[in-house]
Amino acid sequence: MSETFADIQGLRQQIDALCAEPNYDLEVFAALWLQYQQALESYCVRAVKDQTFESVLADNLQWVTLKTSQLTSERETAAAALLTVSKSKKALHSYGQNN
Repeated sequence: MSETFADIQGLRQQIDALCAEPNYDLEVFAALWLQYQQALESYCVRAVKDQTFESVLADNLQWVTLKTSQLTSERETAAAALLTVSKSKKALHSYGQNN
């Protein structure tokens, strides 16, 4: 693998586009994220360690931090919705037994 900065940017754009879709496929996300990670690792191994390299790493760290934050928020929202559904089912079951 000889990934370039453009390849890494392309994977980031694919991940961003996928995450913008409602109810996106988590398996597709995981596969893209793995490709992104491998591309970035490959780039880091081959890259000349200069200011451009440092800038690329800083940019990707900022993007990963932002994406992680967004995914954490989505996970918390989904967990809250599941908890509400679970509580509603318990309440409905309890109501059915008492009436």
